[in-house]
Amino acid sequence: MAAPCAACARSASGARNRSRRSKSSPAALQTNRLITITADAKSKIYCESDPSLTYQITSGSLASGDAFTGTLTREAGQNVGTYEIQQGTVALNSNYALNYVPADFVINKKPLTITADNKNKVYDGFVFPMGDFTVSYDGFIAGEDASDLGGTLIF
Repeated sequence: MAAPCAACARSASGARNRSRRSKSSPAALQTNRLITITADAKSKIYCESDPSLTYQITSGSLASGDAFTGTLTREAGQNVGTYEIQQGTVALNSNYALNYVPADFVINKKPLTITADNKNKVYDGFVFPMGDFTVSYDGFIAGEDASDLGGTLIF
C-alpha cells in the first residue's frame, strides 16, 4: 500500500491542522456588486437612421434607487457591414463592478425594386421594338438614379 502524502501523514499522526482565519473587519471584506449587461443586437437598412442602442442586465441586479448613466455607442461606419456595439459611457457608481458584453450592429443593403411598365401590342406579325420597353425604379437614395446601375435589362 502506498504511503499517504506528507500532509495526510501529519494529520493522521495527531498533529493539529491549523487554518488561518482573517481578522479583518466585515467592511474590509465587502466587494463591489457584480452586474453584467449585454447589448441588444441591432440592424438598419443602408441610409436609414440608426435605431436606439439598448442593453439588458444579464447577471446581477441593481440596488433600489441605483441606476445606469451614459449611453452605448457603435463602431463608426455607414456602409453595408457589421459593426460592434460598444459600452460607450454606460456606467454605474463605485459600488458596482460592471461587465459589458458587446453585440453586432448590422447595416443591410437597401432594396431596389425594378418594375417593368405594362405595355400592350396587338399582334401584327412584327416584333415589339425594344426601345418601347420601359421600367420604373423604387428605392434609390437621394442623388442616385438608373445611371448608377450597371448591366443590361433583359425582358
